[in-house]
Amino acid sequence: LLQKEELLHLENGRFISRQVRRDKEECVWTAVDPHGGESYVALFNLTDRERDMTADFEECRAMFPEGYFTDAEQKTVEVWSGEETPAGALQGRVAPHGVLLFHKK
Repeated sequence: LLQKEELLHLENGRFISRQVRRDKEECVWTAVDPHGGESYVALFNLTDRERDMTADFEECRAMFPEGYFTDAEQKTVEVWSGEETPAGALQGRVAPHGVLLFHKK
């Protein structure tokens, strides 16, 4: 887990992070590099069952000052699978107590 390059990059101290929302079933978290134009969005499944989850790009962008969060059209990669996702798509099936982590660069 801590050898994944994107996770180490995320922990380098340059990123500003915010919790977007949380309830008993899920948590959505986001982080931006205010100088580098990169952002991350994580979808945490807090339940004991697999779930389809989604985050709204605009909801995540609203957590930061204008210009901090990357553009919806930028390349987005799901970190664990390495798969590129359609522009603006922050969704997927999340394992029990699992997480999807999207990197927009």
